[in-house]
Amino acid sequence: MKKIIGIDPGTKSFDLYGVQFYENNREVVFLDLSIPTDKVAQNPEIILDPILKHLPVDGIIGPSGYGLPITKLQNATAKDLELILPLEKKSAGGVSVNEGIKKLFYKMKKLSLPVYFTPGVIHLPTVPYYRKLNKMDMGTADKLCIVALAIKDQIEQRKIPVSKTSFILLEMGFGFTSGIAVKNGKVIDGLGGTSGFPGFLGSGHLDGELAIRFNKMPQKILFQGGAQSLLTHPINNFSELVQNKDAFNLLIESALKDIACLLISHPKPYELILSGRLTRELIIKNYLLKSLKQHFPTLAVRSLNRKAKVAKEAAEGAVILGAGLLGVKYQEIVESLEINKAQGTMYDYIKLLPIKK
Repeated sequence: MKKIIGIDPGTKSFDLYGVQFYENNREVVFLDLSIPTDKVAQNPEIILDPILKHLPVDGIIGPSGYGLPITKLQNATAKDLELILPLEKKSAGGVSVNEGIKKLFYKMKKLSLPVYFTPGVIHLPTVPYYRKLNKMDMGTADKLCIVALAIKDQIEQRKIPVSKTSFILLEMGFGFTSGIAVKNGKVIDGLGGTSGFPGFLGSGHLDGELAIRFNKMPQKILFQGGAQSLLTHPINNFSELVQNKDAFNLLIESALKDIACLLISHPKPYELILSGRLTRELIIKNYLLKSLKQHFPTLAVRSLNRKAKVAKEAAEGAVILGAGLLGVKYQEIVESLEINKAQGTMYDYIKLLPIKK
């Protein structure tokens, strides 16, 4: 019997999902929780409390940010933590929750919790070098967790081995929209939320002419310039988004462009799999499906199946990675993704002027 917990550090909420694995292949969920991110920023230990209630656990897939080759928290250095998350102070334009996560890491380390950091898309050997050129965000660690869940889902839905899985994953979160292409059970390309097209909060990639006109760009700028920036007033729910045609069109068209780009790398996926908070908003999902049918009429589309009732997809996928890494279950998914062969840093493929690491 083994217990694994996955953590998803989302822009809107932090989610925790825990599964107990039995020898007879039975899985029992013991933790399914979502906590608003602003509360985590104020009190990082709010994440720690529900974990401590369920000790002992065999593995925790922690908030891994931009990702690292598989690293246990106990062995992580201060430099490793800064590779996972840019740790600017809020007063300097940083994102306050990241400082909270840093404090959480040190608390977990002090308690000797079995926390593991996992890679992002940029670290995987299955993505060709040339596609990584001058990229840092091709899909963060939490997005790779969702890929693991999507592979499991397609295996179960189509009754195929992991080596035959083939899809494009579109993840539309509260902050960012990203896409990842999977062929023969391996990630071959990805557009991260900060390198693809705009999402609800994030601007996506920036015009170079704009970028050189900033003296220094703080991290918080990544959370600006998306569809929300076109709204004249805050909205209470996403059904109001359609009232602003520019904002709504930006969100939908950007998702379509992400898909179109990935169809160049992976022209014949079995299907497009939809994931993320925004794809569960009916007004967004229905219009997106209509637009997909118009622009990609032969592309099969469906939503990602999941067991979690509260926690988001990344937390559930993190459990799959954790179980595979620890040899509990789903080893074939982890082996196919070549997670254990992940290497390097997100700075390794920059061929422009030197940047501060």
